Amino acid sequence: MRREPLPFLNPESDRKVDTSAGSNSDAESEANITFWLGTRRVTARGEVCGHHPNVIFPRVLPSLPSLLLFRLSCLLPTAWRERLEARWPEWFLPDDLVMKREKPNWQEEFDNEVDIYKLLAPLGGHVVPKLYGQTKYPGTDKIKRRALIMSNIGGVWLGEPEVGSLPLDHVEEMLNSAFRSIADAGVAHCDTKLDNMHIVGDKIMIFDFDTSEKAEDNVSLEREVGYSVSWVLRQYINRHDRFPKGIPWGVLPCDRPSWPRPPKQEYQRGPFGPLGCLEPRDNGVPQP
Repeated sequence: MRREPLPFLNPESDRKVDTSAGSNSDAESEANITFWLGTRRVTARGEVCGHHPNVIFPRVLPSLPSLLLFRLSCLLPTAWRERLEARWPEWFLPDDLVMKREKPNWQEEFDNEVDIYKLLAPLGGHVVPKLYGQTKYPGTDKIKRRALIMSNIGGVWLGEPEVGSLPLDHVEEMLNSAFRSIADAGVAHCDTKLDNMHIVGDKIMIFDFDTSEKAEDNVSLEREVGYSVSWVLRQYINRHDRFPKGIPWGVLPCDRPSWPRPPKQEYQRGPFGPLGCLEPRDNGVPQP
């Protein structure tokens, strides 16, 4: 059985922060944290995610070296600045970050997420979070587990009421663009829940790739993107009760006459689909 990570500690005071997954408290726990990222010792104020105890939202506290380097880099040509940022990203961090800590007994998933982010690097900051690197997360227990340092994409998750009345064709368009982008990069998400999709401005950004898989070469990306879009769109519609009497035929991409039907044998490959995602019989997408 997979266990939740140990409580986060404040390295300065050793004060435990309550991160129990079952806690109903609305109080946000914060602590000062310090970690090394590449050549930089980063100090931040960290807020633990109430729903995912292994996730912290650090707000970077400015330091004199980082401020000086930033001001000097602004005087450089754009090409030189981009090279500096690519070589030493730790000195060009945004104020708000996400620290995703490795869960106990989740070493393979952590390694997998690192590999997936390498494939998605060109999409970082646009379709998926930007990965700045790895560190050892501090002050938890005697075992120094790893953590990913990523950009905080912000936005609103698809289950929030404030985005529940958007035109469905617009939601479908944003989902299609996001899933097609990661599919073109050779990735299948495989954890297509509403809380892994955030509306950021006029687009949808995707995150949480620890169970993702590399796409197979012999799989129709058009069909697999459609599977993902249909599944998330179905969740979105049901979450916001857009069709109380049931989703009309043709609303979901997989219901339409133009939908590319897969060979029948693809539905008999076990509990997971060609790209590692749930088969249509499991995710609500009707079979032919």
